[in-house]
Amino acid sequence: MVVSRISMGLGNQMFQYAAGRSLSLTIAQPFKVDISSYSRYGLRKYEIAEFFEVEPPIATEEELSGFKFSHPVRRAWNKVFRKNRITSLPYEEKWPARLLYNFFYIFQPPHRRPVFEERQFHFDKNFFNTRNIVCLKGYWMSYKYFKDYEDIIKKDFTIRKEKLERVQYLADEINNCNSVAVHVRCGDKMEAKYLKLYGELSASYYKSGIEYITEKKGNLHLYVFSDDIEMAKNYLPVNVPCTYVSKYISKSAIEDFYLITQCKNVIMANSTFSWWAAYLNSHSDKIVVTPERWYNISSYDYKDIYYPSWVKLKN
Repeated sequence: MVVSRISMGLGNQMFQYAAGRSLSLTIAQPFKVDISSYSRYGLRKYEIAEFFEVEPPIATEEELSGFKFSHPVRRAWNKVFRKNRITSLPYEEKWPARLLYNFFYIFQPPHRRPVFEERQFHFDKNFFNTRNIVCLKGYWMSYKYFKDYEDIIKKDFTIRKEKLERVQYLADEINNCNSVAVHVRCGDKMEAKYLKLYGELSASYYKSGIEYITEKKGNLHLYVFSDDIEMAKNYLPVNVPCTYVSKYISKSAIEDFYLITQCKNVIMANSTFSWWAAYLNSHSDKIVVTPERWYNISSYDYKDIYYPSWVKLKN
């Protein structure tokens, strides 16, 4: 059995689901999800079964009790350093803890443990060499974890039709013009702790993306999606036809997500939400522009996050 621990927002959930589903298909084991994190995390909720036409079985408390989630390195460290506890994945910790994790993994590699904790942010070549009964704990943010099962993953992430009825007229409009989805992530990304990790996407990044696609595709119509649409207006040129979708037209995140998949081109933010919307975009000749630098912190090696055909521009 493969269990994938699901956490955080929709984009993260989709990566965690896709990696676990792919592993279960590779090793021919049943697949379940662990959604217990949402019982103590009020800011987000589990959304895969709500938004998509797939309902993966949920692991029971009894099944989860067979996995020990307390990592030996964390347990030992926190016993000694009570005031400087470590709680995160190895690559999220500072270098002394990372060094201790790496030493431990010489003797017991993470993919051989019942709870397979993500050791590094980039693709782990041992991912498919795991045990037959395993629980995945991590973000698994690379298309390489599910590239052999793209058709299955894309089918699993078919959006429920009843979620789309209200904005179908706009999807038709988008499909009948030279449309570009522009995703501007503001909101929590503007908080100090997130700016340290992600940095801020500049107006010049969006300007460069618009110029690049215009050169390839001609005159454009921008469709703008953002968690702070008023702030997003500051990032965009005034001389390009533009429709502000979020807040003004769409009323939910899944409506935004769907409409991005319908645009003929996409300018992404460094966001898992727009990553998946761009990946599931239905146009075979689409241009997808993505930030060249996904993270500011060196321990997050993001080289494997980019889909091969996407165009990386400086941010």
